[in-house]
Amino acid sequence: MKILAFAFLFLFASNHKAVTDKYLSWNDAEKILGQKAKLVENKTEKRDTIIRYTSVYTTNINQTPSNLNYLFEIYKTDAASKKMYNSLIAQNRGLSGHQQIGDIGDQAFFHSDRKNFCLIVVRKERYLIRIKVNKITEKTDIEALKKIAKKLVTSS
Repeated sequence: MKILAFAFLFLFASNHKAVTDKYLSWNDAEKILGQKAKLVENKTEKRDTIIRYTSVYTTNINQTPSNLNYLFEIYKTDAASKKMYNSLIAQNRGLSGHQQIGDIGDQAFFHSDRKNFCLIVVRKERYLIRIKVNKITEKTDIEALKKIAKKLVTSS
């Protein structure tokens, strides 16, 4: 019985670590936001053939709230993640502040109005990462956002 309990505990701990590795770390969120942040949401869900890991961090500077929304999705196939990526490109194409990024993942783009929000979307194989900061403050670090997105997709 003790062996069974130990095996169950080991399996749970192993699976729990695998899931938490997909979340944006608190430290990385604070680097992007440029200040202390509070984790307000952290969840995992499965929708059809997609596994989604979501984190939301919030901060408040001079009465201006700023939220960082993180979404890591695992699709069943590369083609499915590419289809979603292309859909996101179509939604943002033609808007000012939209630019392709060539050195992150298989495909990536950055979009920002430089005043209210910034968004990075990265696709690598069957993985898709989206990180959005809404409301940009004087402390928001866009270069950290790009570096962290690159790190996350490299480790997936």
